[in-house]
Amino acid sequence: MPGSYEVDQKGQRQEIADEVFNVRADETPFTSLVPKDPKPAQKLSTWQTETYDDVDVDGVPDGEDVAAFSSQGREELTGVAQKFRKPWSVSDFADVTEVAGLPSGEKGRQKAVSAKKLKFALEGRFLSAHECAKQPAAAKNVTRGAYKWLDVAAQSLYPVPDAFRPASACVYSSTLAAFTEAAFEALVIAAYQAKRGKVDIDAFAGVLLQQVIDNFTCRDALGTTSLMPIRSFVQDGTKKAMVKSVTVLSLSYGTVRMHPSTFMRLDLAGAASAGTHRSMIGLDLSMWKAAFMRKPRLVELPDLGGGPRGFSDCIAILKSLNPLGQFKAEIDS
Repeated sequence: MPGSYEVDQKGQRQEIADEVFNVRADETPFTSLVPKDPKPAQKLSTWQTETYDDVDVDGVPDGEDVAAFSSQGREELTGVAQKFRKPWSVSDFADVTEVAGLPSGEKGRQKAVSAKKLKFALEGRFLSAHECAKQPAAAKNVTRGAYKWLDVAAQSLYPVPDAFRPASACVYSSTLAAFTEAAFEALVIAAYQAKRGKVDIDAFAGVLLQQVIDNFTCRDALGTTSLMPIRSFVQDGTKKAMVKSVTVLSLSYGTVRMHPSTFMRLDLAGAASAGTHRSMIGLDLSMWKAAFMRKPRLVELPDLGGGPRGFSDCIAILKSLNPLGQFKAEIDS
């Protein structure tokens, strides 16, 4: 009588790992770092901003009375709140079927994923170049992205006053190959000149642009084929590791902290654009607020017979309290 072999066995159980592996990272640095404002009461939020006028340095003749007067003016900025929503549903059979890697079941998994996707949507909109819009003139209420807040030209709705829009020197729009250390420093200098003081910047950069910045550690911008570069980098050779990373750029006129991100300049569907991995935006986070008319929540809808369903949602607005003293690099090639 022949022995029993594995290939002839009936009733074998399927081997499935008791875990779900998702390569997608959860990092949303801007949404995590930006300060949060108290709950607004209306979908339109308005705040005041100012910058000091130039002050003359001329003298006054002895005995001259005051004949002319001046005052410090202010401007108003306005933003629109946006509703974000990520629905989920699970069929009856999917709800009661045991699935490997889902200790809380299919329903629990779908609820948790919808909450993560809501945060991704916030990050993508906040770091976008999309303009704001409001009902009833538009089909929906949407908030303005950070790249649009820093436009040099006037926005189409609730434009930033001219005196508070960044100068052209605060915007880099050439190619990735031309983005040198000098070009980066020029952006920081332009922000310093607009603020008239040292800047404290958190920069969110696409990975291809971050790679260029990391290479600043390997090349001397002043070195040539005929001159010996004077810059040197000392690393611990015992660790057998080459460190090529710029996380903080500390200059006499400001500090820039780097945050790699995959959420820059996404299209409305949330897909990467030509500039997503090539662009950068440098923000003074003390001049930004995220305000929630409704904080992120999970809602379960009534089961009408087809199975559990629900959604995660929130209502949020991105506020640029004062766009001056900041910069952006919009690179598409």
